[in-house]
Amino acid sequence: MSRPLAAEQEMDFWRFSIVEGLGEPLRASYDPALVVLSILVASFGALTALAVVNRVVHNRTARGRLGWHATGSLAMGLGVWAMHFTAMLAFTLPVPTSYDLTTTAASVIPAILGSAVALAVMSRPTIEWWRLQVGGLSLAVGIGAMHYLGMEGVRNAAVMRYVPALFVLSIIVAHLLATVALYVRFTGGSERPGRQRRLLSALVMGLAVSGMHYT
Repeated sequence: MSRPLAAEQEMDFWRFSIVEGLGEPLRASYDPALVVLSILVASFGALTALAVVNRVVHNRTARGRLGWHATGSLAMGLGVWAMHFTAMLAFTLPVPTSYDLTTTAASVIPAILGSAVALAVMSRPTIEWWRLQVGGLSLAVGIGAMHYLGMEGVRNAAVMRYVPALFVLSIIVAHLLATVALYVRFTGGSERPGRQRRLLSALVMGLAVSGMHYT
């Protein structure tokens, strides 16, 4: 997905331009245990949000529904955000790396907003095909915006470039898996999904987040 290169160069078009003379790509490595942990973190955030959905659906007051909706959106958004930075801890480059605090903190916002739309979709007793697509796409865009904004907070001596095809593929992967996760939420013909269905939906959402990140 990203190619940090060991040379400094002005960007021509964000991080898609191919500039001569940047040098060889840096060799990076991953910690497998932290990779697995990152997926579990994303899935746990999604599971927490799914548990909140039932409270949104069955709450009798508008204020109560709004409060629970905000809580679920925050839980899922923070899960996406925490997954990203757990994955970054798993990712080791041969150059010193730090993070810009402001950009890093701001990157959680699109994840929360995308989660809010997805939760609005999941809070319905039934769902039409187009709403399913809107929910999946909103979550995918939120995940993608969080990830790429978070990457802008990375500070090191390397130059980062994205392969356009993989950039697009990462969003597609997130959209497909997020849509599947929403679909699982509504299968089985029940307003109150069972534990197994919630777990499966949360796992698929976790894979949507991590699949986008690791593509």
